[in-house]
Amino acid sequence: MKKSIKARRRSMKAIAGSLMAAVVAAAAVTGTMFPVSASAGELLGATNFEDGVGLPWHICSTAPAVQDFEIENGAYTVTVKNNFGGSGRWDLQFRHRGLIIVAGHKYHVHAEITPSEDGTIYSCIGDYADYHEYWNDTGNGDWIPSKLTKGEKFIIDTEFIAGEGPSAFQDGPAQWTFMYACDKGAESESLYGLTDTGMPSGSTLTFDNMSLEDLDGFGVEPSNNEYGIIRPKSNVRLNQVGYYKGLKKRASYTTDAAEPLEFDVFDASGESVYHGTSTIISGDYDSGTPKDTITKTTGGKLINKYKDSGTYVHILDFTELQTAGD
Repeated sequence: MKKSIKARRRSMKAIAGSLMAAVVAAAAVTGTMFPVSASAGELLGATNFEDGVGLPWHICSTAPAVQDFEIENGAYTVTVKNNFGGSGRWDLQFRHRGLIIVAGHKYHVHAEITPSEDGTIYSCIGDYADYHEYWNDTGNGDWIPSKLTKGEKFIIDTEFIAGEGPSAFQDGPAQWTFMYACDKGAESESLYGLTDTGMPSGSTLTFDNMSLEDLDGFGVEPSNNEYGIIRPKSNVRLNQVGYYKGLKKRASYTTDAAEPLEFDVFDASGESVYHGTSTIISGDYDSGTPKDTITKTTGGKLINKYKDSGTYVHILDFTELQTAGD
């Protein structure tokens, strides 16, 4: 199980970039649909940012500390504009709320952070009602941050058991938080040997390949819909839970790719059982046109069709797959 989880994590970017899209194959009558971009125990609403959307990940600032962000090249980059809010390192945060942590379950944590300058960061998973921690990246409850080196990727890749972490397990909504505001004062110097902690003003932090997996469960959606959206876990869209062997079997895929893409259908063991090429739906302005286009109306008048979603819809047809299974 552990080997397959790591294999999925390493290939997340390749799946999103080149569409080696895992669609569940044909069951005799019905089957179970698993998302492409997350393993069975994945808790996060977004593990990478290939689709240009960050939510449920978001930034949080306490004035006068200020930060901004942009999502490009499949990563979430935070820019620290003013690193000092006066309260502590929590004045600048990058976080994911609405997580469900189960006492006694083992979790695998993975994140990749690249700083533009030397600095420190503190990462923890815990209850955001009473601020109990279930895990932090230094393995203790002393609020000791991790040192970051300019241009070097900092990787978190570890496991913890809820209830055996830095503080006792508490039921309630959980969040995964990264904190990096300047924490000036005697306490910082005595605890860390540093007069200032956090990331300096003008620096950036780039986050990528985030994962929080429940190794003893099946994964759940965030416990509440704080941000007004429900995100699919994959750009592969299906409207049913299985396919009859002899009937048409199709799925759709949304992407900014203007050319047909190759895709694969995998069985439950991870073996490719069908390889095909997508067909693009073009000129369908009701479903969103990927680019601005000048076109003629039925009366012959030239009008602009402005870009809507910015994506193309590809049809993935695997009707030829006639073998029953999951």
